[in-house]
Amino acid sequence: MSKKILIIDDDENIRLLLKDILEGILKTGPVKEAETGMKGVELAISEKPDVIFCDINMPDISGLEVVRQLRNNPPFKNTLIIAMSAEYHYEDGILKAGANVFLKKPFDLAAIKNLF
Repeated sequence: MSKKILIIDDDENIRLLLKDILEGILKTGPVKEAETGMKGVELAISEKPDVIFCDINMPDISGLEVVRQLRNNPPFKNTLIIAMSAEYHYEDGILKAGANVFLKKPFDLAAIKNLF
């Protein structure tokens, strides 16, 4: 089943790696990218993805704020939001903010496969 996916991460290498895994290996469907939290929120609203991967540490607004903004927007009530960070202490807070899953960086293929 094809899914529309959005990756929000300020690290281009992470976006490219994740996009390659999702489109190339897992064949999940089209992947859009945003390099800042605000662009991610805007792109999510315009594209209405089925799945959102969101980094927590970004230069403009945090992934925590991105998740809060999206969860306060009714069309995103049931969207799968996967928060990502190498800093494990964010896990509880981001899940309480509304993320469905916390994915630890560096992630591996098996961890991403398990999400689909």
